[in-house]
Amino acid sequence: MPYLFAHISWMPEYSGNPGEPIFSTHGWVLENNDAHEKWNFKPVGKKFLGYLPIRGKKNSEDPGEISIEKLQSIKGAESVDGVTVIWFANNPNFPKQAYVVGWYRNATVFRKSQSRGHRDYRISCDIDDATLLAPEARNFLVPHIRSQHGQELGYGYGQSSLWYAGGGTERFLEQVQEYIDVVDQFSDRTDGNVVSEIDDAIDDLDGDNVGNENPDRRQYNGSFIVRNPNVRRRVIARANGSCEYCGELGFLRDDGSRFVEAHHIIHLARQGPDTLDNVIALCPNHHRQAHFGKDREIFEAELKAKLVELRGK
Repeated sequence: MPYLFAHISWMPEYSGNPGEPIFSTHGWVLENNDAHEKWNFKPVGKKFLGYLPIRGKKNSEDPGEISIEKLQSIKGAESVDGVTVIWFANNPNFPKQAYVVGWYRNATVFRKSQSRGHRDYRISCDIDDATLLAPEARNFLVPHIRSQHGQELGYGYGQSSLWYAGGGTERFLEQVQEYIDVVDQFSDRTDGNVVSEIDDAIDDLDGDNVGNENPDRRQYNGSFIVRNPNVRRRVIARANGSCEYCGELGFLRDDGSRFVEAHHIIHLARQGPDTLDNVIALCPNHHRQAHFGKDREIFEAELKAKLVELRGK
């Protein structure tokens, strides 16, 4: 499956609304306070039409082309189907770091810029194949080749708005696909957009944050919740590889440890504290029940009682 990483401006919704804030590192966007990608998650019929800026020839009005041959296209073709397009952008709170903001699965990528009405676009997909992450859920870092992280890895995006992620990125692409699959499996959707009920579920995938009784919520038309890695580590250590609700051992990992997940009983999105009094280790099944089960309110009360028992020991 071919992948294309598209570097765009950071926006909360990409809805096309005139008042929607934009954060960008692209010169044209900074000069004009506008971005053509602002429509990328605004439906047109049953499609999303995605734009990304591409540099043409110097001192030319040529809008540039996508090298679709790098996406396993037939030579000479004007488009290629079945591409996973990863949209990523620099985070306004961490402007030197870029994170995945969403994706198009099974997308059609066009060599040349296309037009439909007042919209210019280069990529299209069915609404059901698109996912836009809520700002607070955007936590998958895309390395820059010149950053220390990128140099250690030996790969990353560069100055171009396009990154084809070629040789040497196989493991990274596997991680990207795993991330996409988890988000799409455990997210409620409306018109292709993620309604962010995945706060703790996605946190389990990286879990490298900071926290306290009132976790820092940094506002940028959305909450950026900073969690404490020590809370998660201590809860996982306390569990000793077992679900603290049912007692079942987690599956074995490569390093010999058992896999369990840290769950905030009162979700951080509901103003829950990031403390040991609110976090319990669960097996994946009971973690998903806590988030999506029909009886989740009753289950939440049971988890609170269980945690009181555990903390009392």
